[in-house]
Amino acid sequence: MSLSKRFSQQTRSLIYINISEAIQYFTVALRDGLVLWTVLEMTKSTFAVSIIAAIKLLSGWTFSPIAGVLADKLKLKSIIFWTLFIRAGICFIVAPLLVYQSLFLLIIYIFYLLIGIVNKFYFPAFFTAYNKMMNNSNRFRFSSFTTSIIMGAGILGSLTITTHISLTSVILLCGIGYLLSAYLLWMGFKELEESSTTVSNNRTISIRDWKQGMVELYDYLKANPRVTILAFLGLIPEASIQLIQALTGKFVVQIEGGVENYSLFLSLFSFGAAVASFLSLFWKKTRSEFARLLVFFIASAVVIMALGLINSMPIALVTYAILGACLTVENNARHSLRVSLTDLRYNGRISSIMSTIIPTLVTLISVAGAWFADQLSVSTVFFAWGIISLMLSVPFLLKLRGVSLPTDLNSNSSKTQVMK
Repeated sequence: MSLSKRFSQQTRSLIYINISEAIQYFTVALRDGLVLWTVLEMTKSTFAVSIIAAIKLLSGWTFSPIAGVLADKLKLKSIIFWTLFIRAGICFIVAPLLVYQSLFLLIIYIFYLLIGIVNKFYFPAFFTAYNKMMNNSNRFRFSSFTTSIIMGAGILGSLTITTHISLTSVILLCGIGYLLSAYLLWMGFKELEESSTTVSNNRTISIRDWKQGMVELYDYLKANPRVTILAFLGLIPEASIQLIQALTGKFVVQIEGGVENYSLFLSLFSFGAAVASFLSLFWKKTRSEFARLLVFFIASAVVIMALGLINSMPIALVTYAILGACLTVENNARHSLRVSLTDLRYNGRISSIMSTIIPTLVTLISVAGAWFADQLSVSTVFFAWGIISLMLSVPFLLKLRGVSLPTDLNSNSSKTQVMK
């Protein structure tokens, strides 16, 4: 196949994928923002709000290792499509039940429990397929472009909160969005060549396959400690984002704002992320990614600390935009480097294990932060987390000095080529 034809196929595929992601993030930003504000209004407690994030992150804890092996051994497209259909079904079942106001919190918690379980299977498969669409030279730029698209969708979703649309309608809209995404991803991954490690459709994954897969992963990570460090560094931005989600409502109330200002804070966070992701497309490559990571991890920590000292609405809004920019580019750069250093035959298992360990730690941090915010103040939690995140990240980052983007790990193997 000619280079121009392959590029055309890849471009079309990425367009479908980005549209799908935009639809999902628009509906999810609207849904989650509205749910969190509603729960805060009902309970007046950031702790109650943080329980939603805890359920969503921990609900599939026991399924993540299984999901990772499936992502590496079975057909990625099948996992992606079935999980999207199941998520749509959950939305269509739960939405009408929200009319029972006395059971509202219970229904919401069950909803996020179910969605969280399905997500544990969807995300390792999706990100493994997505990363197979790229090589090490363009992975950061493509992922930055996708992030700018989804964050732009997040802006619109957050702003839509002020239209006072009912939560029942929003969850139904999410269900429709998942179905549209299933079609778009079917088109986007149409040319995806599944890994040669994929198990035949006539065979199921056994306990022995799972154990062997995890032993292989352990040996691989033991021989590649920098991959492990980069994976664990995801804890910092993920915990920061979860704290922002859990505490923004009360932070807005603390500086005498309402739902309109709450919507604006979420939108500006996404706006900063979208702009920074787009601008990062034009960054020149560097021999070492260490300096870039160090700058953004330190910048994020300092901005969060500053947020704890702010009582002015305009300054806080600008700070939210800056924080969104720092956290998003920091996470993109870290993830791109981690994937570039990873043999993609292990990526599904690494993603699933990290989506077990990291969410567990993130949940503990966000729930503890929300509890302290109820006892002390949101500002105190922000300032303290800025210091803690700085102390956690810098020692690990120093171990990555000299790390640079490798040549494509899979370039010599047709097993992991993406396009036919």
